[in-house]
Amino acid sequence: MEKKLSFLILFLVLALAGCGASLGKAVSSGDRATVIALLDKGADVNEVGRSKFTPLHWAAYYGKDDMAKLLLERGANPNVKAGRYGTPLTMAAQYGFTEVVRRLLEKGADQSIPDYNGKTPLQIAEASGYQEIIKLLNPNYIPPRQAEEPKEKPVEVAKPIRKDTRPPRITISSPQVKRGIRITAKEESLTVRGYAEDESGVAWITVNDQKAALDEKGNFAAEILLKVGENEINVEAMDIYKNHTSRSFTIVRHAEKMEEAPKAKVRPAPAPAIAMRGEGRNYALVIGIDRYKNFDRLQTAVSDAKGVAEILKSDYAFQTKLILDEKATRQTIMKELNTLKGKLNPEDQLLIYYAGHGYLDKETETSYWLPVDAEGNDPTNWIEAKSVSDQLKRTRAIQVLVVADSCYAGTISRSIDPDLAGRGSRESYLQKLKSKASRVLIASGGNEPVDDSGGKGHSIFADVFIRSLKNPIDQQFTAEELVTRQIKESVAGRAEQTPEYRVIRNSGHDGGDFVFIRSR
Repeated sequence: MEKKLSFLILFLVLALAGCGASLGKAVSSGDRATVIALLDKGADVNEVGRSKFTPLHWAAYYGKDDMAKLLLERGANPNVKAGRYGTPLTMAAQYGFTEVVRRLLEKGADQSIPDYNGKTPLQIAEASGYQEIIKLLNPNYIPPRQAEEPKEKPVEVAKPIRKDTRPPRITISSPQVKRGIRITAKEESLTVRGYAEDESGVAWITVNDQKAALDEKGNFAAEILLKVGENEINVEAMDIYKNHTSRSFTIVRHAEKMEEAPKAKVRPAPAPAIAMRGEGRNYALVIGIDRYKNFDRLQTAVSDAKGVAEILKSDYAFQTKLILDEKATRQTIMKELNTLKGKLNPEDQLLIYYAGHGYLDKETETSYWLPVDAEGNDPTNWIEAKSVSDQLKRTRAIQVLVVADSCYAGTISRSIDPDLAGRGSRESYLQKLKSKASRVLIASGGNEPVDDSGGKGHSIFADVFIRSLKNPIDQQFTAEELVTRQIKESVAGRAEQTPEYRVIRNSGHDGGDFVFIRSR
């Protein structure tokens, strides 16, 4: 099971490997010429990506003895530990690659370094019954003797174990791919569906390097974005024996016709304020985590989330989804964001509220939300700010607001210049903001820790945020007005943190703002 899980997360690890991905990929595929070229150009043979893998780990993972030899000759350190996976020696022992184990031991690999379960390479090899590797790790090892068979009994020849060498078979069911028929699309996104068959089991499927959802029957689906014009779609699949196959086809997205708008003879009167809501719906995804498994527990995050959900539902007609404590795993949060992405219409509004731990990687200036299942030394379950931005970019809702009450929340965004006055009447100003796409953030603090209490059962920020929504400056107001006129000064005066209003980087923001409309 553990081996199968390693295959399933291989694509994610490659995506997170960063600058070392090219060298690691060349090592994984056994491309000796590319590996030598990259090393000659100055690639770091011991570079550790965000996944904690070095190129030597990839050589051990795939059993590439020639790659391991080359990397070790170029100075690769055999004792680097890759998070939960241990050292290259641990990985080679786990997957039964005898020659790689021999090579690593010759170059000084330390077999006393355990994996994340506390097992040494020898214990791992013993559990799997790899006798040749056991002999290398323990020269005094004596294999168990088999009972002598009667001489008159004929010798039975063991049947060779057949290993699957055939790659998966990919069938595309949607869109229909037929020879000679041109596939066209009008929308900016498309869901590719199909199924993959393999006698040993499919490990993973990707569509244009994006991991597809995969069930036990081999059915898969992945949503992709299309540019105007021709789009090359590449579907790849790998089984548990690392047999790989791919299938490609082309989709043409038609350009929209640009029609000149008729000139208006009479300027219409401003619409009534309540008409701004139109047919759009308000959705809120509210997350609160107190009971962390691997970090210090918080005191008020769950209470904050419940209070925010209640005021949004009762006073602003939001449909709310609460995710609290043990349910707030990375998988659940990302799945709910993806579900909302498919549910929302262009005229809808989305508010995401997060109360929990945050983390800032100062070297890369990357911020993370930490779900309940996050681990301190393994970023696999952390939610990178970019992942949230990517989801917001793909959602069709015109107005999106993220409210983050966590440490280092401000690093997800870029600053903007306030313009509260606007031009013309207030109604036309709000209508103008409402008509443009907005992806904005209200952060409880910038690049700084924030308080978890101090607000009568809530954090200071949540207490002020909820009270400001209960007693707003007007029946309609923007997120920027909420921060600058009500929240910022109240919070900064009570704690060592300053709330911020910012645009979310690379999220599809187009000059609008999130407009609150009170329903009672």
